[in-house]
Amino acid sequence: SKSVAAAGGVTVHYQDTVASSPKALLATGPDGKAEKITFLGGSRLKNKDGDVNADKITIMIANGNMIAEKNVVTNNVVK
Repeated sequence: SKSVAAAGGVTVHYQDTVASSPKALLATGPDGKAEKITFLGGSRLKNKDGDVNADKITIMIANGNMIAEKNVVTNNVVK
């Protein structure tokens, strides 16, 4: 497993989702494929279903599950 860090106004566009934060960490598995991405410090994730703001947002790539932590504010539509 390896990690890649990005800092300084990170913005990630993936399918219909845009995530932004001051810092992001991407963790890959032994095969080099992305396993999870963590956005840190005033993070925002926005898509057609709404948006989530939190100090830390982690997305598990394989299943799309999201974990939002600390100061979480959301207006997502639950289906």
